Amino acid sequence: MDAGLYCVEEPTWLSWSWAAILYAGPSSVVGGLAAAHLLGAASNPPKQITVWHGGTSALKRMGDSSWGVTFRRANRNGRGEPPRTAIDVTLLDVAAETTEDETVAAVTRAFSQGITTPGRLTAVMTSRDRVKRRRLLTQLCDEGAKGVESVLEWRFLQVVVRAHDLPPPTLQKELRRGTRSDAVWEDQGVVVELDGRLGHEQSFRDMARDNRLAMSGLQTLRYGWHDVTERPCEVAWQLHDVLMLRGWTGGRGRCDRCRKSSMS
Repeated sequence: MDAGLYCVEEPTWLSWSWAAILYAGPSSVVGGLAAAHLLGAASNPPKQITVWHGGTSALKRMGDSSWGVTFRRANRNGRGEPPRTAIDVTLLDVAAETTEDETVAAVTRAFSQGITTPGRLTAVMTSRDRVKRRRLLTQLCDEGAKGVESVLEWRFLQVVVRAHDLPPPTLQKELRRGTRSDAVWEDQGVVVELDGRLGHEQSFRDMARDNRLAMSGLQTLRYGWHDVTERPCEVAWQLHDVLMLRGWTGGRGRCDRCRKSSMS
């Protein structure tokens, strides 16, 4: 039998990651979005596995599988099995290699899971001269300290609240023991819940929470991914009107999308 790596059963994402590590050599580590998945900062295993290695020559492509492998030459410290880059280094690599949404998802998930903190990520960024998407990462660290825990919450703040000059809410507020609400305007008694998940059990839990809040005089508005990403202006106007009915005196802000719609 020829020398090489052999799998005696159908390879999995994890076994393919191990194969890439063994192929690249003892100094190699999993990085990027693949490392984020191993560390718990990305829920799904990515199609592309990044492996850093300290070798002096480029590595050839591995055999066919459902997952591609990208080999990068650099000495990176690793930990765990399979070895992977540290979480803060991983998040910076994710920002450099993936989309804005994937970056936001990985960073907010890492904060909400307690894998790292905004302070730790900020410290690692500060130690580097070049960081891709530094501004975005700095904003995420600031928002993470305030309670942003998902891409949907991030987008809601950016394209609904701030883009339309609405007052800033309190995030992840515990209004009833054992539950947290995504965005709360306490002075006006308004709550916004953001949820992209479906399911009867979750719906009943949400309904029970909303009903309890209503009994306390709080009004709950609920929006999903489509609402926030496809019709943010309508969501903002609705939220504006509810806040006005409950005592807020601010004007109706208009984003670029609002202005383009009024001109067409």
